[in-house]
Amino acid sequence: MKKIKVYSVASLDGYTARADGDIDWAMDWVAEHTAPGGNDYGFNDFARTVGCAIVNMPYFYLIRSYDVCWPLAGMKSYVLADLASGILTDKGVEVLPWEADGSKADEMINRLLDEGEGDIWVVGDHGLIASFAELSLISEVVLNILPVTLGEGQRLTFGCRESAWKLVGTKIHDNGVVQLKYSLNR
Repeated sequence: MKKIKVYSVASLDGYTARADGDIDWAMDWVAEHTAPGGNDYGFNDFARTVGCAIVNMPYFYLIRSYDVCWPLAGMKSYVLADLASGILTDKGVEVLPWEADGSKADEMINRLLDEGEGDIWVVGDHGLIASFAELSLISEVVLNILPVTLGEGQRLTFGCRESAWKLVGTKIHDNGVVQLKYSLNR
């Protein structure tokens, strides 16, 4: 059975983005501590299990604003947007309509689960991840804790729904990154 997964980073004090949503601290840290051809923190292994990625529009534009290799290259990608007009999709993505309250999510998610090969990666800000969690759609989380503190910002949230998770893997990297992999207890 296909899974819907999250692969993300967080600061040592638990933030995934600055208060304004910027992820420059993570992009800079990864660029500084990852040599070409070097440690990718398991991302390529994760990406091989994924058939498509779902990203929300603000995060899509944020990632595009950085001078980095497009992380969704070679992967079928969907941008969720409440208004499809004006969205630039020169990165080979498809735009899907999305209601902020997730009211039409079931139909879209079922379609994506039925299509193609591999799992679905939810790529986005805390709001998108919380929306999917509120609908009990996320079944796996890979979280990379970077040895950086931000002091304030946006935290990874799973909405208001209580859920229990099982730690299924850990990896400690020489540079201080700790990777935690969790599966939802169902």
